[in-house]
Amino acid sequence: MRRTTLGPVSSSQLNTRSSMLRHPSTRVSVPNKSSAMERQSIGVVSRRVSTAAGHTARRPPAGPRASMNARHSRASVSGRGGARVLDPRPVSDRSYLNSCVQALVEFLSDRMYDQTLSPALLKRGPSKKDFCNMILFLFKQVDPTFEFGVKFEEDVVLQFRNLRYPIPISKTSLAAVGTPHTWPTLLLSISWLIELLSYDEAIQQANETEQSDENDEENGDKPFFKYLDASYHVFLAGEDDKFAMLERQEREKLGTHALFGLSVLERWS
Repeated sequence: MRRTTLGPVSSSQLNTRSSMLRHPSTRVSVPNKSSAMERQSIGVVSRRVSTAAGHTARRPPAGPRASMNARHSRASVSGRGGARVLDPRPVSDRSYLNSCVQALVEFLSDRMYDQTLSPALLKRGPSKKDFCNMILFLFKQVDPTFEFGVKFEEDVVLQFRNLRYPIPISKTSLAAVGTPHTWPTLLLSISWLIELLSYDEAIQQANETEQSDENDEENGDKPFFKYLDASYHVFLAGEDDKFAMLERQEREKLGTHALFGLSVLERWS
C-alpha cells in the first residue's frame, strides 16, 4: 500500500543531506504549514561513516489502512497551528512494532554499532541513556560531526524537524523514552529515520556503480577488447586498408595497450 505522509524518497530530493542537520547552537527556520506534512529527505554526502555500506536495512512493512483493519489505532498528535496530525502506521500493532525493532537491530548491527542493544530490550523500551546513544549514532550517519548540546530533548526535536519528519515529537515523550505510552511513537520515528538512511545509501551505491561502469568503459579493457574483435574480423576478411586504419586509431588511443594487442594479432598472421 502506498503511504502518503511517509512515502518513498525520490533521487531528485536526495541532494543536500549534510545541510539538513544543524548543531544545537544553530537555529533553522520552521517550515510553513503547507509544507509541514511533505516528506523531505537528506542528500548524498561525499564521505560515508558506515562501515558496511553494502548492506541495506530491512524496512518494516507498511501498516494497514484504517478502513482495512479498524482495530488498529493510529497515533494522534497536535501539529502546528492546532491541526491534528494522524500517523498512518499502526502504532498499537505489536507485530508491526516488533518488525520495526528487528529492522533497527539489523541496521545498527550492519553499521557496527558498538553499544549493546538486544531486541528484547527494544521491545520493552530502552533507557534514556540507551536511547540517547542510539539516536546520536543515527544522527551521525547524517552528519558525522553532530553532537548533542545541553538540552537533549530540544536537540532531538529540532533535528527531526530539520529532517522534515512529518509527525511532531514532544519533549515530554523524550523525558520518559522507555514507557509503554511513549516508546512506540519514538520507535516509529526511528524507523522512519533508518528508512530514510537506507534509501540514501541505495541511491549512493547506484550512483557509485554507474560511475564505476562509466570509468571501466572509458579507462578499462572493455574498449580494447572491442577493438580486438573488430580488427580480427577485418584481418580474417583480408581488408588490409581497414585493418591498417583500425590499427592506427588504436595506437593513438591506447598507446602501450594497443601495441600489446597488435603483437597478439601479428602472431596469428
